[in-house]
Order: sequence, then structure tokens, then C-alpha cells
Amino acid sequence: MSARPMPRSVLAPLLAALLSAGCDRLVNRSGRDPAKGCDLGLVSACMLAGQAAQGAAQKRAYYARGCALGSVAACVEEGVVLYQSPPPLRDRRRASELFARGCAANLALACGNLSVYQDWDLQDRGAAIVSARRACELGSREACWSLGALSTVSDPVEARRSFERSCALGSVVGCGRLAAFRVLNDPPTVQPAAMEPLDRACAANDAHSCDTLGVLLRDGVGGAGGPRDPVRARRSFARSCELRNAGACLNLGAMGFAAGTSQAEHVAALEFIQQGCDLGALRGCAAVGTELALGTNVPRDLPRAERSLRRACEGGHALGCRDLAVFIRDGVLPGGPQRAQALFRQACAGGDTPACGELRPPAD
Repeated sequence: MSARPMPRSVLAPLLAALLSAGCDRLVNRSGRDPAKGCDLGLVSACMLAGQAAQGAAQKRAYYARGCALGSVAACVEEGVVLYQSPPPLRDRRRASELFARGCAANLALACGNLSVYQDWDLQDRGAAIVSARRACELGSREACWSLGALSTVSDPVEARRSFERSCALGSVVGCGRLAAFRVLNDPPTVQPAAMEPLDRACAANDAHSCDTLGVLLRDGVGGAGGPRDPVRARRSFARSCELRNAGACLNLGAMGFAAGTSQAEHVAALEFIQQGCDLGALRGCAAVGTELALGTNVPRDLPRAERSLRRACEGGHALGCRDLAVFIRDGVLPGGPQRAQALFRQACAGGDTPACGELRPPAD
């Protein structure tokens, strides 16, 4: 999931509902002092005091008070504070318990928040899908597109349906994700119609939509012969990279590398590829290592090259293992023939066919 959803607050819609129902009169009894009203046991006052509080610890105290008074919505707000706060206040396990309580009470955003915790903190994709599905069923348009992103590989039918529901519920990001899904899975004829929702979603800071938009603008809208706009493509990749999309950083760096005519331009482009590596794109790590070891377009840096290639290889990128083996075999990097052969075997086992051809029988 390239654009990470964050736990969201239920506070704004809840307060609107409370005030429209006349619950502000409860706060009026305490002299329009939410903090005092919270001390007197008024849940609506606790919610207002938490919203107005400046520090995370104070917010948590008011929401915890409201939670203890029986407000599930206050419990969820406390969970958001605990999830998003820096240490030592951060307590994501406790936050997840509060989200689960809200989800059991059919609060859509609580189920969505629980899904975020399960996906990013527990690395439990199955549980995250279950929670996101429940949130989507309860009407959370954000959870619907998140469900689509979670299930794209495991269940493309559910993914498409979830993106469609999110878009129908009015989510700009959901419409962008639906357009991106169609670009990847439907004929190229859908691409021209995908441009507008992708553009809107990118403007709403959806990294995945920005990246997909950049690919179309780079490669041609509607196929290889379609119109291209390299300038807009770079701009889209740059925005997606700023939003921490690893693939977009690689795409931006690759475009810069291909267009570069000086060492300074190649160095600048390589740093975008390095950003992609740092964000988890192992092929970016391999590309950085290879360029630094070759020293053709950028200054040679053998220690950094070895670190980058080893990072790619140890992360499971077979080509990184093979490139590292080649540089060791050729004496560019240290390690010796046995180390090179071990890396070729690792690359071969990882599915890199050229590496299999480099294997030698063990010496007698």
C-alpha cells in the first residue's frame, strides 16, 4: 500500500451531531467551560475540551475521561492520540484496543483505524482486510479505497468493487485509485478517461495516483503512440516521491539519469534513486550500487557501492546478488572467488537465470 492511511478522528462529525441535538446546553451549565464540564462528568464537554487542548497529553486526559464516562467515540479519540503521539505517550497497542472497542460499536472510522494498526504495525494483512471491509460496509469511503489497495493482489474483484464504492461515496482518492486500477488491469483505451481522476487524486496528495499519472505522461496516454508530457511526468513523480512513494522516486531518478548530460545531473538523479532505496525499493539499492561501482556517470564510491548491493541482495533482490557477485569476481569489490560463487548461487536460487550460468562446479 503505497499511500499509508493514518488513524482518523471521529470528532468533527460527532460534535456536529451533538450540537445539532442541543447537547451544547450541557456545556452551558458549566459556564461554557468544557474543561469544567468534563470534570462534572459531561461527555460532550470532554470531547470539546479534548479538541481545544493544545498538548497531546492533555488531549488524551480529556478523551480518556470521556471514555471512562462511557463514550465509545471518546475512546476512539484517545486511541488516535495514543497512536499518533511521539514517545513516551505513544502506545499503539492500547490504541488498537480502543479502536477495536469502537469497531465493535459499529464506528466506521474506528474499524478503519484498527485496519491501519493491523496492516502497518502487526503486518497482518488478513486481519487488516477484515477490519477495512467492515469499515467500508459501515460507509467509510477512505476505508473502501484502503480495502481496495489491501486486496488488489489477493482479490482483484473485491479491490475493483471497493474502489468503485469509495469513488461513489465521493472520495477523490478513491476515484483516483479506481482509475489507476483500470489503467493497470483494463485495455489502454481506458487511459484517456483515467487522466482527470488521477490528476484530482494527485492534487489531493495520493502518492499512488501521482505515480500512475506520471507513468502515463511518460510512456504515452492510451499506449506507446499516445501523447506524452515528460515535464508533467517528472512533476507527478516528484510529488509522489515527496509523499514517500518508493517507485515514483525510482521513476524520477531514472528519467533524470536518462536525460542527464553532465556528472552533476547524474549525481542528482542518483539521489532520487537512493530515496527509493531508502523507502524500501530494493531494485533502487541495486541500481545505486551498480552505478557507484562502475563510476561511469557518477564518481566511483566502492564502499557505498558494496553497501547498496549487499542491502539489495540481503533483502532478496536476485539481480543485486548477481551484480555484487560480478563486481567481486572481476576484482572491483573485495570478497574472492568463493564469495562470488556463493552470491551467484543465491541469485540463481532467487530466479536470476544469468546467474545460474555463472555457477562453476566445486574444485576437487
